[in-house]
Amino acid sequence: IVTRELRDVIQLDHFFEQRQVAPIVKRALIARVALIARELHAAGINHRDLYLCHFMLRDSSLTAHRQDITLIDLHRAQLRITVPERWLVKDLGSLLFSSMNLGFSRRDYLRFLKNYFAADLRSILRERSSLLQKILHRARKTYKSDFGHLPTL
Repeated sequence: IVTRELRDVIQLDHFFEQRQVAPIVKRALIARVALIARELHAAGINHRDLYLCHFMLRDSSLTAHRQDITLIDLHRAQLRITVPERWLVKDLGSLLFSSMNLGFSRRDYLRFLKNYFAADLRSILRERSSLLQKILHRARKTYKSDFGHLPTL
């Protein structure tokens, strides 16, 4: 495997921790992360460590009104025809967990879902409620294990 060096990048979780992010930029970044996750899973790949810290943002790309984000740390990824629900829950639960202390609103999470599933919210919440509950449970369980209490969402 040959890779290129990533220069002038910041982990997406650090970006949100360290900066006051303009709403338009925040929305664009949420949409971009959702698209990357959707395309990864649609290709039958589950990351196994899908945390915001593995999304590297080229800071300078924000001035050009695009979001140059690279997903790293794919050494544990698995490839199948389709991603089993168990691994989908783990990936999306991990992503949710890694965002819980970063000041995202309920609207931000709904925006992610809308972009990830490429559907309207009403149908997502109706047709995917079981999956969404499993993802939330996974994220909250991880959070409680790491921090000793449950987050507020």
